[in-house]
Amino acid sequence: MKKILFYLTIVAFLFTCNVSIAAPVTANTVEKILNLSGINKQLTELPKMIKHGLDQARQQNPSITESDLAGMKKVIDEAFIPDEFIHAIGSEISANLSENEANQLVTWFESSMGREITSAEVEATTPGAFQNMLAEAQTLFSDTTRVSIVQKIDNLLGATDMSVQIQLDTAIAVFTSLTSSLGETQGALVETFKAQLEAQKEQMRKNTEQLTLLTFLYYYKDIDPKTLNEYVNFLGNPNTLKFSDCVKTGTKTAFDKSTKTMAKSLDTLFSNQNS
Repeated sequence: MKKILFYLTIVAFLFTCNVSIAAPVTANTVEKILNLSGINKQLTELPKMIKHGLDQARQQNPSITESDLAGMKKVIDEAFIPDEFIHAIGSEISANLSENEANQLVTWFESSMGREITSAEVEATTPGAFQNMLAEAQTLFSDTTRVSIVQKIDNLLGATDMSVQIQLDTAIAVFTSLTSSLGETQGALVETFKAQLEAQKEQMRKNTEQLTLLTFLYYYKDIDPKTLNEYVNFLGNPNTLKFSDCVKTGTKTAFDKSTKTMAKSLDTLFSNQNS
């Protein structure tokens, strides 16, 4: 079970919309937003990021065998399909943004500031960048001005809150699947597990917030504070908030689906290993 919980932590770390009555956004505009915002490129890296995390985890935890690692990576490839995440987010944008609202976002993403911000985010979303980020953590957190700015970014995007919820949902889904063969005793075990998670939730949130802030600090380390404050203003714009909600909702929808697939696959994987 320790091995499973350790795996869940890796997945969770590496890893919401008002209806508009105006002219609906066109498919072409949705595709522009997904490309210009860097969402397409970043989500393409998602399975690689998770699998890289597993590689790093194995270096620190020798109890994860080569067979375990290969099996887990296969589960990731089968469960976390980038196109499904992209489709889910695109569907939310189509359903909740008007063409005018979407075009305003396109205009910003095509601006010099938009391109600078997006480029920084995309370049930092690679396995190698993740390792560099961890190595630079102390230096990045020493800049209190930037820390204050990225805290505002986190609050506006709701990144920490979403990450914590995904961790909880993932842990419960996988635990439930892995105990499905226990019959009548499963319910009590699941409730006990939920209580344990609830007791750890505050510390989980603190840890997640630190990782979220570190991620943003690394993303924007080469962007001057004035530009970052202007970015904060953009994030607070009603259209941007609506777009962010769509991204969160689409991501959560896709992640829930991936989690269910992962839970079933893990159940099969570990059942076969124990048979």
